[in-house]
Amino acid sequence: MFLLKLLSSPRRDYAPVCAAMLSVALCRAIGRSGLATLTGSLGLALAVAGCGQGSVARPLISQEVAPLQRMAPVAEDGHATLGYLRKPPGDGPFPAVVLVHGGLIEYPPDTLRDTALGAYPSRFLEAGYVTAVVTYRSRVEPYFEAQPSLTDVRAAVDYVRDLPFVNGPSVIVNGCSSGGDLALRLAAGTDLPAVVAEEPAPLMTHLITQDLVDRFTDGETIDLVALQRAAGGSEVLRESIARIDTPILLVQGDGQSVENSFNAEFLIPDLKAAGKDLRVASYPGPHCFAFGGTSPAAAEAFATVDAYIKEHIAVQPVPLDPALVSRVPAGQPPEREAIEVSTAVLAEYVGRYRLPKGLAGFPPDVAPTMVVTLDGGRLHVEVLEGSLGKVPFTAQSETFFFSPQGWIMEFVEDDTGTVTGLFWDRGFLAPRL
Repeated sequence: MFLLKLLSSPRRDYAPVCAAMLSVALCRAIGRSGLATLTGSLGLALAVAGCGQGSVARPLISQEVAPLQRMAPVAEDGHATLGYLRKPPGDGPFPAVVLVHGGLIEYPPDTLRDTALGAYPSRFLEAGYVTAVVTYRSRVEPYFEAQPSLTDVRAAVDYVRDLPFVNGPSVIVNGCSSGGDLALRLAAGTDLPAVVAEEPAPLMTHLITQDLVDRFTDGETIDLVALQRAAGGSEVLRESIARIDTPILLVQGDGQSVENSFNAEFLIPDLKAAGKDLRVASYPGPHCFAFGGTSPAAAEAFATVDAYIKEHIAVQPVPLDPALVSRVPAGQPPEREAIEVSTAVLAEYVGRYRLPKGLAGFPPDVAPTMVVTLDGGRLHVEVLEGSLGKVPFTAQSETFFFSPQGWIMEFVEDDTGTVTGLFWDRGFLAPRL
């Protein structure tokens, strides 16, 4: 993941992400894509659950029209990663967009599946693109080398290019935060027509070390921009930029995130100084607002991204027949179906899980405890230090659950089947105590 407080959390596909935006957490590793997309407290999240939606709608396209297909690209080192793909009706060939989430933590399967049905991917599908949402192995030190995460995303790009209904030269990569950083790296030597990076995380610098991540996780406030300034910039950053040979659209919000501050002072000037083909589009909104997809600014940003992609691809997308598309409020979660899970399975998840320090709504030195209980055949979640009380969750699979407020959680097991943590709301992995 990334750094709690160093990098802001990337977004959710619907309104409760606004709370996540309030707590800037390192990328999903220790945890948002680091996405520290948690809700400082469940109570705080609920209070701001409706922020940023406005009256904007998003497309809803049934799986009868565009089935969700699981994909398993194999990286050059033999590792099989995971992705979910949807295609417009017909044989193609279609242009395609590979969407890369934020954070430093690999998404578990059902969370990734849920993401693939969200607002931002659905906008691309409606516009006529094959849409692939992929994850990658969790990013670890040395962060600036981006391996093996970069290998996984490159494998996903190759996988999509080779699909019989995709026009290979018309495949674009679009990433947010840590995923934006990976998109920029793929802009070097991957033969892409263009890449779109939304507020790329400042990972192309030697300053991001495991020690720094650990200090942020422990609640220490560190000014990465000041550190980079004191170091006279970063030769690692400049060397990485020198290898870029692909047009770049950089999308950013107006929030005072570490990403925006770092990119304004270092990444954007260095890209321009190196003569790279760069376009910057700015909108009102928090970190990774476009990927979140719920605000009017997100819809405007998508229009910009769509137009930019069309400038650079050989085969143009053909929008879906409007009769195949419904419109729903952008803050409405993806369609989910409840299932019955045995109490024996649910009982395995009962326990306490540790949230990171530095979450909005809590003292900076407090690592809140999330308690999962079983009552009446359903799991309930309560943050001991919070004020919302117990929130019921409904099962969509044996490991993936959702709440009436739209929050999601997925339990993670080790190779022996022992539950080791809880992946909360596309934000971070909360280890089991």
